Amino acid sequence: ERRNFFVSLIRDELKIPVVVPDGAFYTMVDVREYGECLPIAEKLLEHKVITVPGIAFGEESRGFLRLSICNDEANLAEGVQRMKQGLNN
Repeated sequence: ERRNFFVSLIRDELKIPVVVPDGAFYTMVDVREYGECLPIAEKLLEHKVITVPGIAFGEESRGFLRLSICNDEANLAEGVQRMKQGLNN
């Protein structure tokens, strides 16, 4: 299943916590170790990865990014690699 594939990629490649959704096509990843979610979202956009800063969903989601899992596995894997580059630069 695509959700499990994506969650495994995030955990294995990025080594960051991820909230596993119950049937949703979005997930939240914890990027607090990298700083505030809005600047991180902007940085990832430079790497052609579109995310939604968690703060858009309320204070309790500060430090998280919302990611869509509505794509095929190849594109999801490419997106995770781009995230890895963006987070490590």
